[in-house]
Amino acid sequence: MTERAVNILVAGQINPDLILSGACVPEFGQVEKLVDSASLTIGSSSAIIACGAARPGLKEAFTGICGADIFCSSMWVAFHPGSRRHRRPIHAG
Repeated sequence: MTERAVNILVAGQINPDLILSGACVPEFGQVEKLVDSASLTIGSSSAIIACGAARPGLKEAFTGICGADIFCSSMWVAFHPGSRRHRRPIHAG
């Protein structure tokens, strides 16, 4: 395996964030409401820090875990586009 120099190593987890937009306001005891749009994006503090560090040109490396469900698996793929050097997500516990 070829090593590469990095400026920052981030350890943590990758989770999806569900972003809803529209005119509805969350409230206790609410029932179903319609929203204008919904999207999944990379979440968790550590993953967000790693993505942010890469923007100004830093060479970042991320090590961590994500679940084996469809949501976390899609986050792993989004976080590592085209990568063949990652392990498949595993079940925790």
